[in-house]
Amino acid sequence: MPTCIRGFGDVSGHDFWRNKGRIVHERFVLEPAAAGDRVSVTSVASMQTESGEKIAKVLSALLVSRLPEGWRLDWRLRFTPQVDGFAFGDQEEMGFGVRLATPLTEKNGGLITNSGHLASAAATWGQPAEWCDYSKVIDDRRVGVLLVPDPANPHRSWWHNRDYGLMVANPFGRQAMKQGGASRIEVKKGESYSFNHSVYLYAIDREGKLAWERYLR
Repeated sequence: MPTCIRGFGDVSGHDFWRNKGRIVHERFVLEPAAAGDRVSVTSVASMQTESGEKIAKVLSALLVSRLPEGWRLDWRLRFTPQVDGFAFGDQEEMGFGVRLATPLTEKNGGLITNSGHLASAAATWGQPAEWCDYSKVIDDRRVGVLLVPDPANPHRSWWHNRDYGLMVANPFGRQAMKQGGASRIEVKKGESYSFNHSVYLYAIDREGKLAWERYLR
């Protein structure tokens, strides 16, 4: 079973990936709602430093929908700084990703592939891609997770993929991903930075294929 994560190893010098900063829920913008095969949750949280200083508001909108093969999660995030000097720094532990249960990891026979037709955690690590997929065949079913950054996001993602079950779309770590000079994305106080992702959790026949054209259009 995968778990979605939002990790930020360097936001204005604060390390939220290693729990040296906190993202604290403040309120629901809309009450959690379920209708048919869809569940939605929209909330506001504050990004706080280790000392409790509030540095940004985070609007989070999550929509979960049932699919013929499994589930789709759409997660939209908007960051609005509350202080001057707010910036996303350059680290590999930055962005939006998933962690997979141990039986699905590459170390246990799973496989990561990307939109550039590369395969394995090592081959896809640090590379730009439109999507990455992590899956394994279990009991004649291919079980996996497809992670797709929104093409309309402000910056393209590189990927922090690991054989122990981690897959992260990272638009912030150019130097950490060995793709050029250090990146620093600054957002002025009162302005906003948004990025969105879709996650597909699926189980299909061993020789079947996901409806990529429908999912990735």
